[in-house]
Amino acid sequence: MTISVGISGVAAANGLDHWLNMADAAMYIAKKKGRNRVEVAEPVRLPLDPLAKTVPDWR
Repeated sequence: MTISVGISGVAAANGLDHWLNMADAAMYIAKKKGRNRVEVAEPVRLPLDPLAKTVPDWR
């Protein structure tokens, strides 16, 4: 018997359905990586300034 676990933080989700989908996706990643694992769903990290990557650095 093996166990694969997916974990998602509630604060990282936008509602119950999103939270469950994130945890479910993390569980399938754990299964794909070899079973008997725990995977944590990471929230998407957005840049603090959306223009930061589009403005050239003239220094």
